[in-house]
Amino acid sequence: MAGKTRKWKDIYENLDALTREDRNEIDLKVKIVGEILEARKGKGLTQKELEAISGVKQTFIARLENNRMDPQLTTILKLLHPLGMTLAVVPMEGQHKSTHE
Repeated sequence: MAGKTRKWKDIYENLDALTREDRNEIDLKVKIVGEILEARKGKGLTQKELEAISGVKQTFIARLENNRMDPQLTTILKLLHPLGMTLAVVPMEGQHKSTHE
């Protein structure tokens, strides 16, 4: 799936055709969006209020929270910052650090 943006609807209609990598990518995206939603609600913010402090349109936030779109990393970062969160890159479970460091 990397490098090619698909609509959630298309992905869900073709679940049986997904590779393990595709499924893992979807799971990660769902977790990230879920964390954004929980943080917004935890701070007592409406989508419109999050729009005002993030610069991301409320309609986009609604589509994101309803899994109707695949956002760019820049957009995710714009939403996370005012929620007091960031995105971290960490080793996957069961993976060892690279020896090329």
